[in-house]
Amino acid sequence: MQKNFDSNLKLAQKLNKEGVILSSVNHLIKDEVLTSSDWKEFAATWRNLPTDQYMNDGGTYRERRFSRFHLDLNGQNLRQKEHAPYSQPKHLNPLNGGMLRHFDPMHPQTVGMSIFRKLLITIGELLGQPGDKPEWDINVYQNRTLASKTVNGKPVPEGIHRDGVRYSVLLGIGRHNVIGAVSTVFNDDKQPLYTHTVSEGDLLIFCDEVTYHDTTAVALADDSLESGTRDIMVIEFYSALNNENQYYVK
Repeated sequence: MQKNFDSNLKLAQKLNKEGVILSSVNHLIKDEVLTSSDWKEFAATWRNLPTDQYMNDGGTYRERRFSRFHLDLNGQNLRQKEHAPYSQPKHLNPLNGGMLRHFDPMHPQTVGMSIFRKLLITIGELLGQPGDKPEWDINVYQNRTLASKTVNGKPVPEGIHRDGVRYSVLLGIGRHNVIGAVSTVFNDDKQPLYTHTVSEGDLLIFCDEVTYHDTTAVALADDSLESGTRDIMVIEFYSALNNENQYYVK
């Protein structure tokens, strides 16, 4: 247990020094998660996401579910908050900001999965280690970006941006018949810090307050097939009580 703590502490220190780290589910949890039946069941929940109806570019290439959570690290207590609309200010999201977006919540079966809860608690502990942060408010998005013969999907249609939180996490769930979706984290001057194509099990974690990020479009890898998908979970950690960029939900 001490070895695991030391390993994650070094990750946390590197994150807060450099602004971005790349890890993996297997490394963080110290288990062969990706070959487990639990992971396969978890990844399968991306197959039934509804189309994002709030795309001001008219795109239908993104599917999404969204829920909020509160994590008390002292008791490792994770609870799902009451469902409410999602909103971002225009200065953070010039494309889709400034409106209430009524996304469908995550399914109770997904929220109840032990692997999902372990992921949020473990990442929350990692991000809490450098300081004395006993609690986190968390946004979780299940995102699927679609590619077809006629449309390249945009994982980040708003372009280079910040999320308006303390830490952001991109968790790779899966890629099928796609190329692209290359993620770049930028410094405060919007100069590239780190570039990576997030694949299954990858955890790209960055300090949102001092970085920007973007991801390139998704295109078909083999156009003899009709479609391709890129599945990812976006996880944002912040404190709702003092964050004016986040819609407050108890």
